[in-house]
Amino acid sequence: MTIEQRISAFASFKEFLEQLNETNADFISLAERAERQNPWFTLNYCLLSLKNITEIVSDKFLPYISQQLNYCKTDKRIALIMGGNYPFEGIIEAILILLSGNKLIARISEKDRLLSLLLLKKLQEFGFQDSICITDSFIPQFDAIIANEENATFTKYLSKFPHLLIPKQTSVAILQGNETDEDLQNLGKDIFLFWGQESRSVSKIFIPFDFTEERIMKTLDSFHSVSMHNKYMNNYEYNKSVYLVAQKQHLDNGFLLLKEDQDLKSPLAVVFYEKYSDISQIELFLEKNKKNIYSIVCNDKKAFPSGIPFGNTYKLQEKYIDNNIQFLKNL
Repeated sequence: MTIEQRISAFASFKEFLEQLNETNADFISLAERAERQNPWFTLNYCLLSLKNITEIVSDKFLPYISQQLNYCKTDKRIALIMGGNYPFEGIIEAILILLSGNKLIARISEKDRLLSLLLLKKLQEFGFQDSICITDSFIPQFDAIIANEENATFTKYLSKFPHLLIPKQTSVAILQGNETDEDLQNLGKDIFLFWGQESRSVSKIFIPFDFTEERIMKTLDSFHSVSMHNKYMNNYEYNKSVYLVAQKQHLDNGFLLLKEDQDLKSPLAVVFYEKYSDISQIELFLEKNKKNIYSIVCNDKKAFPSGIPFGNTYKLQEKYIDNNIQFLKNL
């Protein structure tokens, strides 16, 4: 396929994606089956993931991405290990591989089989039949590979090939004391929208010394609906028990634990916080952990130029796209 044909195919694919919403009975039925197989994959979660995928092939991103990938070496066989940690994980990478003119070898995960197959099969129908190989076990011979970071053994194996390892990341929020209740409500979205499991989920908050932690917990009370999810609450109860037995101080609003801790990544249903007196303290932390930080949530663009507004971590970051594009261009 020429670059023009690929762009045309993805324009049609975008129209299909836009039909996958809460009014589409067939999609709702599929999403319900996916949730029965993996209770974390709620309908709202699936729709948020679809929103990012749709944006990739929108008029905002598609021309830019196509231009960047137009001069890639083509016909390479690129393996993609789809982790299944969130709905449609790996589909964005799949789209970029196909837009580059290369062939996709997709190993799907049992945790996300129904949803991933829906989109991969549809891509085949839109003209990529000869460019997509789907497997759930053995990966045929490949020239390069994209995967999440797993463990040392896995990483050592992949080092034999051109590879892109997507690090396990998380997001942080920086409060400066002048945040409104609306800001803190939006912070709640950053914490809870992905159950605290995604790289886009905020798991660490920096707060000034004169900021009251209880204000955060009080504002987050409005997200109590997460307590209706059994798997989430199992994690909450477990971590609460650990802290109580170990007599570790924490705040508890009945569905979220807020604990003062210098670590970056908190357990599920827990958010760490750290008090600061000087911005330089945060800058040192961010520099030290930059590989493991996906988003920085903060209102102060002057102090933190890469910061994004509260409530926006669900949006796809352009740096994520650019990392994949750069890998494909360098093959």
